[in-house]
Amino acid sequence: MTKDQEIVEWALSGGYPSRSLKEWERRAIKNAHGRMVRAAVEMENLSMSPTTTSKMAAVRSENAKQHREKAATLEKVMKRFNIKEERTMKITERQLRKIIRESLNEADCWDGYAPGAKSGKKTKISSKTGKKVNNCEKIGEIDEIESDENKEKYMDESVLRETIRDIVEACYDGRKVKLNKKMSNPENPKKKSKVYVTGKGKYKSGACKGQNKAKKVQFGDPNMKIKKSNPKNRKSFRARHNCDNPGPKDKARYWSCKSW
Repeated sequence: MTKDQEIVEWALSGGYPSRSLKEWERRAIKNAHGRMVRAAVEMENLSMSPTTTSKMAAVRSENAKQHREKAATLEKVMKRFNIKEERTMKITERQLRKIIRESLNEADCWDGYAPGAKSGKKTKISSKTGKKVNNCEKIGEIDEIESDENKEKYMDESVLRETIRDIVEACYDGRKVKLNKKMSNPENPKKKSKVYVTGKGKYKSGACKGQNKAKKVQFGDPNMKIKKSNPKNRKSFRARHNCDNPGPKDKARYWSCKSW
């Protein structure tokens, strides 16, 4: 066992010396904390892989939990000895929103514009392609001022991770799932597709303790093909389902309209 490993094991055991820490000891603890956080994130991502079985997802979630607990212990040691985490990610609110939109496979508007900034209607049907696109409208004067102020508000990396995790991830039936991502639905022969959306409340116990609850939305006729490339079929479907006003995201009609 190396000296770095020894000092990390000491820190995890909770035994604090009366002396101050040497520079190499502080560096070893700080580096170990970063490794624990990265390992936890990696395990969490692997647990949500579409190819991961329920059993393997549970194992990886448990591993992630153990890494989080060790990271929390090291964080207490760092606080006690005033060891500051130098790795911070400077990011503005606008940049954060762009990252989240990319994670959700949503297109962004150009600078100075935002979906539904004036009318509140965030999407429209393109007159050129007949497809659903962002309704990019110019941001008002007040919104521009607020955006300029938010440009200087940077987030710590840990806050950034938690913010993105709360928006794009949640738990359903004891395992983590990605939100707002359409996928096939083999477990239900009567519905072609499924998607997980933000539910109500958080889990109070279990592997998902503290995580947001997800709601599963199932939609689509398995015997029906989506023919949105055909303008006539697309227009007919969207008219029948009133897709100009698709309703909330936790309803099947919203996602059926989105598919068309």
